[in-house]
Amino acid sequence: MRRLTTEWRFIIAGGCRFSVHGVVGSAGERVRACCRSGGASGVVRGCRGGLRRRGCGRGVLWSRGSEGNDGSGRGGDVAKAKAPEKRVRILDAALKVFAEQGFYNARVADVARAAGVADGTIYLYFQNKDDLLISLFEERMEEIIAALRADLEATGGDALVRLRRMIERHLSMAVESPLLAEFITVELRQSAKFVREYENPRFQEYLTVLRDLVEEGQREGLIRSGMDSRLIVRAIFGALDEVLLTLTLASTTRSIDFREVAETLCDLFFHGMASGPRPGTMPRGPVVAP
Repeated sequence: MRRLTTEWRFIIAGGCRFSVHGVVGSAGERVRACCRSGGASGVVRGCRGGLRRRGCGRGVLWSRGSEGNDGSGRGGDVAKAKAPEKRVRILDAALKVFAEQGFYNARVADVARAAGVADGTIYLYFQNKDDLLISLFEERMEEIIAALRADLEATGGDALVRLRRMIERHLSMAVESPLLAEFITVELRQSAKFVREYENPRFQEYLTVLRDLVEEGQREGLIRSGMDSRLIVRAIFGALDEVLLTLTLASTTRSIDFREVAETLCDLFFHGMASGPRPGTMPRGPVVAP
């Protein structure tokens, strides 16, 4: 066990200052807490995820006395509100370091150095390197989705016109944001926590935008209604993900025209790859003469 050398203070509802003092050790050990206004007391439990409040139901306590850890194992809103500029610098630096060095090889110290902060500052906002990677992905995807929705609304037209625009935007990342493209297509897969444990709500939201366009096209009669929209979405995204990876890796050695590639993919998605009659109307085997 270790004794806290400084008192932890928290502002809770009603302007009350809540102080925590005593000892914190492994999961389940207890520290005493007292409420300065009125002397109400409570107990805070120590755990690996942080400190969780008990006994004083007037507000929220943030774990470990750090800026912004809410006990969930992820950086919390307190740190975001308190020093947003520094947090943004760390995320920008993480994108560059992860893309250039690779997630596996990158160290938290490398990110801190690139951001111009002390190593320990990273842990005021993020629990570890995996948490930093997931936070970076979530925030970049939030920006991507917001910009995509606005662009699709401005584009107008039928579902296929907007689907074409979404495909073009996706592939444009290889040229317009190569570090982000490499981070999304390569480095995310290097985190076992991201692959195995993360539920990935931002990715699902991105697929929802794509699925909405496909199902709108089906209602409009532009896309065959008898096909499973979920399978169509997975097929389109799978192709986009693979092609974006190829374009991202190729962009380091030669110039590429992502619009030309997008047009080829749209032709494939919208019209198929078979020439002549639609495959469904063609004979499935040799025709035997009577």
